[in-house]
Amino acid sequence: MDMREIFGKDGLISKRLLAYEERPEQVEMATAVQSVIKEGMHLIVEAGTGTGKSLAYLVPFILWAVEEKKRVIVSTNTKTLQHQLLDKDIPLLREYLPVKFSSCLALGTQNYLCLRRLNQTLSGGFLLNPIDQRELTRVLNWERRTKTGIRSELEREKRIGIWDRICRESDLCLGKDCPYQEKCYYQRFRKRLFGANLIVVNHHLFFANLATNGMLLPRYQAVVFDEAHSIEEVATSYFGVRLSNFQLNYLLNSIHNPRTGAGLANRLGKVKDDERERLQTVTTETRAAADLFFEEILNRFGPEPRTIRVKEKNTFTNRFREPLRRLSSALRDIEKGIDDKEKAIEISASADRCLGFSQGIEAFLNQGLEGYVYWIDIEAKRRRTLVAINMAPIDIADELRKRVLDKIHPIIFTSATLSIAHRFDFLRQRLGLNECKELILSSSFNYRNQVQVYIPSNGPDPRFNPNLYTEFVAAETGKILRITKGRAFVLFTSYVMMKRVYSLLKDGLAEITLLKQGDASREELLAKFKEEVNSTLFGVATFWQGVDVPGEALQCVILTKLPFDLPNDPVTEARIESLREKGANPFLDYQLPQAIMTFKQGFGRLIRNRDDYGLVAILDTRVRRKSYGSKFLGSLPRCRITNRLDDIREFFQSIPRSSESDLTEASKTRF
Repeated sequence: MDMREIFGKDGLISKRLLAYEERPEQVEMATAVQSVIKEGMHLIVEAGTGTGKSLAYLVPFILWAVEEKKRVIVSTNTKTLQHQLLDKDIPLLREYLPVKFSSCLALGTQNYLCLRRLNQTLSGGFLLNPIDQRELTRVLNWERRTKTGIRSELEREKRIGIWDRICRESDLCLGKDCPYQEKCYYQRFRKRLFGANLIVVNHHLFFANLATNGMLLPRYQAVVFDEAHSIEEVATSYFGVRLSNFQLNYLLNSIHNPRTGAGLANRLGKVKDDERERLQTVTTETRAAADLFFEEILNRFGPEPRTIRVKEKNTFTNRFREPLRRLSSALRDIEKGIDDKEKAIEISASADRCLGFSQGIEAFLNQGLEGYVYWIDIEAKRRRTLVAINMAPIDIADELRKRVLDKIHPIIFTSATLSIAHRFDFLRQRLGLNECKELILSSSFNYRNQVQVYIPSNGPDPRFNPNLYTEFVAAETGKILRITKGRAFVLFTSYVMMKRVYSLLKDGLAEITLLKQGDASREELLAKFKEEVNSTLFGVATFWQGVDVPGEALQCVILTKLPFDLPNDPVTEARIESLREKGANPFLDYQLPQAIMTFKQGFGRLIRNRDDYGLVAILDTRVRRKSYGSKFLGSLPRCRITNRLDDIREFFQSIPRSSESDLTEASKTRF
């Protein structure tokens, strides 16, 4: 079917929907997707905001999946886009497309309530404090109503701290032997999943599925990576390993907690006393060895929050290799004499986790994974210090090519921010995309009329005098917010600077509600921002992308600093070294393109529909003074640029307000 028959001005949708507006860019993208499906090729598409890219890839893939009996994965980075697909786009296509298709949202297994573990907890399998008891009562009341058993449904109002005890864990599942098999929420979900033509996942689940050799998702024949600009970051985390003292302490407490008397050792039932005592003793020995290991790290580097890259092998003594192996062996010996399948699988899972932790520590100390970077994170928590050891691949291109690109055809990579200087060289290099087609589509929005860009004439260089720069940012932000009356995002590259600017401004802007990331959840902050007129939200990385606030609630985005990755970040540092060894220029070939892509994401928070107007303030004057600054500005749509605050005042005075004609025009439905 020609895509014009669907999206054209005389197409299927326009005939059934009176208020419909054709978008040539959408037709072009849908046609390109249809073409690569037939050819079995990969495609990169940069489609500006307002193109309607989600429907442009959904339509040809749905038609193909139904006709050819195929399955398509659509992978996103944010819940915002998932909600758009599931609540808006897919329901519309069910109504307007001439085929019937099935779709499903896939979530990780730990998102589902496990009825067996819930009843195990109820029957006294765990010692519960009063807070846990209250939470358990809330879970039971919810379980009587729920049809899905999904955690997010339960936690809309408040987080449930005991969820880890009652959720589904893959290595604790009894499968067909489970007495709750017929009622299992996860199994109901799996039936829908395997019957779906279209499965929506997030990038984390997609790569978790790769990491588990395809255990989480059914086989699929095509993939769409929407919000593809974030793939490298997510894939790096899933191809890597992170182990912490908190994780190990949780594991050991689940086996035997000497303080509370809880744990697997005290729930085994009829086992030999010497076996139980041996398990408790070895658990205690392992805990002591672990404490010495993590104390050695803190003694060397101190308890202050920091990140330390580890470049040499065997920097620390592996004090608990043997205790962990003895603990795993003790669990295996007990498992042999257990007839109860529930207890047996819990013992087996604990043994496997001990062995896995031991192997992870060994790999970190020996630095046995070639092409990986190794580092330690030290973080201050409420009651104690977290120490985490980390390993991650420096380059994911080869792994991604072998495990995804060479096996699945077609794959679509799309986002509003994928190109640098109208080329995809950076993305192709980072992801290993050797052979693929390319398409760049501009937005249909009129940025020259809708957006005013403000760049101050002079400002200190943030590299040489960070304290002076922070004061400059606070002063400029205050001036701008008084003009816009709030209605702004102020985006930072570090928590430290965000907190300092917030502190400098909070008492001088009494008429504006200031919201700061960290004071509430992202969802709560966004809800309050949308509800309260003249509010301003201060945020870091997570607010640079995936946030959609159309309309008058958001009419200003302030980019406080060019978003270069910190060169002392272990992964960034290792990538810089790797590029330098290959004779490349790390700044031009990695740091600058990465920063430009994030910069474009931050800019893109402002204009979300054709009726939006507003200001983007770029306070880092390096975009004017440095030779590379033109690359940042050249990555943006054509807008009016000024260095005068008076121009901002005039711009906001000229913003058209809603009228009857505006409402009529805005009522057109743009797919």
